[in-house]
Amino acid sequence: MTSGYFARPGRLARLAAETGCPDVIGVGWLHPGWTDGRATHPGGQRMLLYGLGIAALLFVSAVVLGALHLRESRRRALAAIAMITLPQIESLRRECETVFRDRFGKTLSLGDFESSALLLSEYLDNSQLLKSAFARPDFYWYFILPVGAYIGELVRTHGKGTWRTSRGGGVEMSIDLDDGHATMYPFEKILKHLLMGSAGDIYAYLKSAATMEQVVSRIAPLHDPAGSP
Repeated sequence: MTSGYFARPGRLARLAAETGCPDVIGVGWLHPGWTDGRATHPGGQRMLLYGLGIAALLFVSAVVLGALHLRESRRRALAAIAMITLPQIESLRRECETVFRDRFGKTLSLGDFESSALLLSEYLDNSQLLKSAFARPDFYWYFILPVGAYIGELVRTHGKGTWRTSRGGGVEMSIDLDDGHATMYPFEKILKHLLMGSAGDIYAYLKSAATMEQVVSRIAPLHDPAGSP
């Protein structure tokens, strides 16, 4: 292949006839290491590898930074949850109602379990909206506190639950049953859902909590030795 200059079609044709090399026919710059317009030059290969290396490095860096941010956000959320006290529940509940009304144009009502449970579940399945609406300068996941309080209040209202102080710090929800009680952790549930939940989990959680006493009362006779044949 002839290379090293740009030639007119007529000159290339004469050169091909003289050299017996048809590869020179055409118009274009023919450089050593280039064939049919496709780069195979060692320098081009090095640049390609360099670009791929930079892209891989940026991707890995983004993954690592994302993991570190996630871990720090989880740590910050757990610390905040552990600091919640019983007197704060009411103000957190009102804050949740206010933000949903002012930012989303939606109404939460403790008296309407079904609508409120579905609404909370819908927004928690797309938590980015909640993060932005409730975010504090030093706590991006702050929404966990007011929304968690509201979820607990729904359980308290419709599932006969009672807020109690947790031994490890923070608060929990206790539901009295005929043969004992069940303990639920609304704030921790939201954090878990944020990290690994599936769509509809929060609604199912609320529904089971609100009807737990009824479900247990129906199941109990099935396990009562006195009722066995």
